[in-house]
Amino acid sequence: MPPVKTAVIGVGHLGSLHARIYSQLPKAELVGVYDIDSDRAAECAARNRVRAFSTLEEVARSVKAVSLAVPTDSHYELGKFILKQGLHLLVEKPITEREEQAEELVEIAKSKGLVLAVGHVERFNPALVAAAEHISNPLFVESERLAPFNPRGTEVPVVLDLMIHDIDIVLSLIRQPVLTIQAMGVPVFTTSVDIANARLSFEGGAVANVAASRVSIKKSRKMRFFSTDSYVSVDMLKHSAVAYRKRPGAEIPLDRGTSPVLIPDMLSLVERKKLAPDKKREPLAVELADFLLCVTSGKRPVVSGFDGLQALQVADRILKAIDQSLASSGLKT
Repeated sequence: MPPVKTAVIGVGHLGSLHARIYSQLPKAELVGVYDIDSDRAAECAARNRVRAFSTLEEVARSVKAVSLAVPTDSHYELGKFILKQGLHLLVEKPITEREEQAEELVEIAKSKGLVLAVGHVERFNPALVAAAEHISNPLFVESERLAPFNPRGTEVPVVLDLMIHDIDIVLSLIRQPVLTIQAMGVPVFTTSVDIANARLSFEGGAVANVAASRVSIKKSRKMRFFSTDSYVSVDMLKHSAVAYRKRPGAEIPLDRGTSPVLIPDMLSLVERKKLAPDKKREPLAVELADFLLCVTSGKRPVVSGFDGLQALQVADRILKAIDQSLASSGLKT
């Protein structure tokens, strides 16, 4: 099967990575790139030895699949244009700014039989991939995603910029409807929320606490998954993961009388397994390879348009809960 003719629309920091990887993947033929900044497009095109498109219509006539890596506030209009031209689409996260926009993109893709994937690249993080097989029916999840301030992405609140990665991961592993949400967040350096914390309660009893900040001193991207007999810790920044599981029959004798209780060493009660993520695999390259496979085979993407929509729906509920909390605190009128 010949390689898929591809293009990248938007070649800033992230889009330029898409272009580089497409130019290296054997199942892709990077035909060209487009950016509203023609100089940036020309520079990226020259670096990858491809064409710099002058219009979106040129893109549509020349390729079969597109990566869309523009600011979030342009995802809907450009995404709709791409899909209506009959092109398969991978749009960077979040899928759109608003739920109804995402619903429309999902419906267009479905009606035209097109692949719509969403760039929640953390699903391809080697530490999470290695940990996933050890995570079974998580009942409590903690996540923190902290980063120093970066103007890129600040066209949307931190919930849509950073937290949405972990929302997507939590939804993919718990797989139950979210019943209630409690949340708080505050603006610091922008006019929208820059730091936020949310507590999600799911049907079936699971709970997830998710925190995100883009005003932190240091980076941190960690998740912890707890079930009745196991605990899995994932560091997505360091690409490392550890799984702990209760040893069969392990118990702590509890004497409610007056005699002292001898507490066993915890390591005698649990099995510790340091997992071995495949750190040689670049998450974005795996994501783009999955997109191309879906284009050629009709397979469902690891992160589909519907998955992106679900994450956006929960993120929107978190933002509404934050607004209510700020109003109740007298911090917003």
